[in-house]
Amino acid sequence: MIQNPIIVRVVQQPIESTTIGDVLIGAIGLTGMLILLAALLGALFGGLLIGVKLLRRRLNLEAPESDIIHLLGSDRGQTTSASGNEVV
Repeated sequence: MIQNPIIVRVVQQPIESTTIGDVLIGAIGLTGMLILLAALLGALFGGLLIGVKLLRRRLNLEAPESDIIHLLGSDRGQTTSASGNEVV
């Protein structure tokens, strides 16, 4: 009663190689995501700054003093500095 031996051959799955096209598609996808994220964050922060400015104007809060020269004062054509002096 000799039985024939059972031979099992283990076949490994082929390894998929990465081509230059795969790398380029991945890089373009990552770049696109980063650009989209930057645009969304820029819009969010810009909207936040505009909202703060409108809220200050509505509540009549003054911005902190600065040495920035404002090109357009409260009257069009009149140029004033932060200290309120007219600049010619």
